[in-house]
Amino acid sequence: MKPPIPPRTSFLDELRRRKVFRVAAVYAATGFVVLEAADLVLPRLGVPDWAMSLLVGIVVLGFPIALVLAWALELTPAGELRGEAAPAGTSRGSSQPLFGGRTLIVTGLLVAVGIGLSAGWLLKPGAAPGPEPAGSSAASADPADAADSAETRPSVAVLPFDNLSADPEQGYFADGLTEEILNALAALPNLLVTARTSSFFYKDKDVPVDEIGERLGVDHVLEGSVRRAGEEMRVTAQLVRARDGFHVWSHAYDRPVDDAFAVQTDIAAEVASALGILLDERQRARMEGAGVRDPEAYALYAKGYEIYSLAHGGAPQVPTLVRANEWFDRAFARAPDLWAAPYHSADLYSHILLELAGGADPETLPAEEVRRARDEHERWLREAARAAPNQAARDFIEITRRLFSADWSGLADLSRRAFQHTEACAYDQWMHAAGPAFGMGEEARDFFLRGTRCSALDEANWLHAAIGSIYAGDAPRALEIAERGLVVADISGLGLEEVRLTSLLALERFDEARASLSRLGGSFNTSRAMGEAWIAAARGDRAALDDLRRRLTAQASTPGITSALSLPARAGDRVTANARAAEIDAHPAGPMYLMVGTYFCMCGAPFDLDVTPNLAARLEEAGLAWPPTASMRWPLKDW
Repeated sequence: MKPPIPPRTSFLDELRRRKVFRVAAVYAATGFVVLEAADLVLPRLGVPDWAMSLLVGIVVLGFPIALVLAWALELTPAGELRGEAAPAGTSRGSSQPLFGGRTLIVTGLLVAVGIGLSAGWLLKPGAAPGPEPAGSSAASADPADAADSAETRPSVAVLPFDNLSADPEQGYFADGLTEEILNALAALPNLLVTARTSSFFYKDKDVPVDEIGERLGVDHVLEGSVRRAGEEMRVTAQLVRARDGFHVWSHAYDRPVDDAFAVQTDIAAEVASALGILLDERQRARMEGAGVRDPEAYALYAKGYEIYSLAHGGAPQVPTLVRANEWFDRAFARAPDLWAAPYHSADLYSHILLELAGGADPETLPAEEVRRARDEHERWLREAARAAPNQAARDFIEITRRLFSADWSGLADLSRRAFQHTEACAYDQWMHAAGPAFGMGEEARDFFLRGTRCSALDEANWLHAAIGSIYAGDAPRALEIAERGLVVADISGLGLEEVRLTSLLALERFDEARASLSRLGGSFNTSRAMGEAWIAAARGDRAALDDLRRRLTAQASTPGITSALSLPARAGDRVTANARAAEIDAHPAGPMYLMVGTYFCMCGAPFDLDVTPNLAARLEEAGLAWPPTASMRWPLKDW
């Protein structure tokens, strides 16, 4: 006699009978309690942030495994039973094999669903606790996020260590030690380190750590102090989590000054370990090979850089740069691998050559420096390239060297390659001249947005990212970038304000542009008058523009690069634009000056190429096609 056929049961009934729902509920509740407890306990034990992410992954990925076991096995008073061995009266009423037809299908479905849910949880941005991407929290709407949305590296800002020595001059030694630690950490490719230009902004400033982290877009801050007495020093360092001020790691070192290199290497290694970065021999070698292992040399460089910053912040440029170079020369003599010293030394000669091309009176410049400016410029850049830490820095240096030379061969290809580099914090201040206006707007925008991730307080990154967007035909994005940069960088200069104004004009939002003129100063000054001139040019108001040009000409003795070429071009004054361009082209750095003026004009060709034979020859060598991109409309300009 055949045994009776058991009645068919639904899939949900089968899940209930095998207690799958009960296991899921118990697992979810237990997992929640474990994660909540871990979130409270692990940080106080000094466990790195990545451990919490790992625990979340383990708990979530264990969910489908628990469901499979709940289906296949059952715990009863008789012990652990498989489906086929369940005695009559137990919840396992079926005598099917464990991995028979229906069981195998359902098991596969459960595994697929569990894995899908797990992957969705783990891949969802911000779903799991742990290291936040740089630029999260208040900066999450940052346009830079779109350029680097996949950024998941831990991030840290190395603040300048406080000088606790009796001698204030030892502050430069503390800066040098800080710079060496920063360089060692920056050598790790899986760690995002804020550039010196941004982190040193906070020197001698009492700003809460969470505010620093939010503004710089980092999740950790390294701070410390140096007390030096003769040949002995005490260095303290602490790694702080920016979002809540929790001290992740701290240590004090009492060592001879001669052990400074060992101290800075130890600090960098401990910080990397605390951030969850496992250092192999290759990575340790990269860290130890970074920098110059000489804080005294960095102290000399820091003195020079302090003066160098004054030259770019309103002080008379050439005489101030001459003083800065005295310190750079001493630093480079002590540490020939300190590439930043010759790199910044070359900037003096850049400005001498550009000021001469722009019409400055040669008598206001040191005669000896003028005669040897071009040779010295090239010599220092070659020294910088020799000591440069990576290919990105060498490419940036080479772009500058070629732009100021009489040979631009291959410059277009070099610029395209340079914009692909991810080491954007090594940005050279002149590399924008040969790219965005010649079809590389998007590449330039993305490059400079990457720069805002590691140097958020550098105005140049925001400014050139916005201009790159204008050249890419995306004025709304340009306005967004400029406005974000004004908030984050909080700079005192007018460059970003002027780019914001230009973005509004590109969008033909003239009323908003006029309302923003107050940001450029009160009543009549050069910056505000220039802003009014741009509005008149964008609206095609020739009478207002001619009046402003007369007033600007009477007020300014030496026109800047922007006004020298942009003002007549945007006004449609072809005769004046060509005459001015021909005069500039005759100087040694004339073609470079014309490239910078063309870039800032954002008006296509500001002059006719046949009046600038030197620039025409350089463009042919470079592989750059004339005319440049006409990024926005200027009604009075008809060529």
